[in-house]
Amino acid sequence: MIKINDNEKASCIKNEISEIPEMIMFDYGHTLLQEPGWNPRNGINALMQYVIHNPNGYTTDDIMPYVDKLIKNDLPEIKRRGYDVTWKSTARFLSELLSIKLSVNSETAEIIFWNGETPGETMPYADIMLSELKRLGIRTAVVSNLTMSCSALKERLNRLIPDNNIEFVITSSDYVFRKPNPLIFRLALNKAKLPPEKVWFCGDNPCADIEGASNAGIFPIWYDSEIECPYRDKEREIVPSCRHLHIKNWNELILILKNQNL
Repeated sequence: MIKINDNEKASCIKNEISEIPEMIMFDYGHTLLQEPGWNPRNGINALMQYVIHNPNGYTTDDIMPYVDKLIKNDLPEIKRRGYDVTWKSTARFLSELLSIKLSVNSETAEIIFWNGETPGETMPYADIMLSELKRLGIRTAVVSNLTMSCSALKERLNRLIPDNNIEFVITSSDYVFRKPNPLIFRLALNKAKLPPEKVWFCGDNPCADIEGASNAGIFPIWYDSEIECPYRDKEREIVPSCRHLHIKNWNELILILKNQNL
């Protein structure tokens, strides 16, 4: 593991990293953006304003037990097997089960729900870091384990980090497989038209992001932020056994790239 804490150590990394990548790929959640105040109830409340057919008179309180069961019991079983289901498929199932119809299409409903659930927020310095990569001519992309679609994630990234040069977005629900499955990394490399040695991958999850990228031949950067993440249990997390770079904030990545004499 390569770990940096100051300028001197950052300079030493030049001896460890032989070549600056042509592209850096990123995870989404708690890497580029975070989801403060995440609450599915708020997402359902936002959608209820668009209900045009509700013969049983369901309220948010009536719907939430179904949502909670899906989130806590049914969908995690699919994820444990290494796959994902789109939010739109889940919403279609639930709306037809309850005979509810909306006045908006599924793409719009997805964004309304997600923004209601949590509007999202940029991780510290992520926007500055992406602007710097854009200036340096380093290509960028996003690969995320996420039930939301690629188009919804792209909309969120563009809204919160408008000065980005992200070429493509891959979400596991749109492409079936979850990280650390090497297939999703192979897909990303194929979209980038690059060999793995020309790419770095940044993420916060030691297994899905760091070990997963390494197993696909991509050099991983473990973004281990001190900001509390509601779905991570740091005390039980593994330390990646593969060679990787360990950083705590995005300023460190900018410093590393500048020390490579770009």
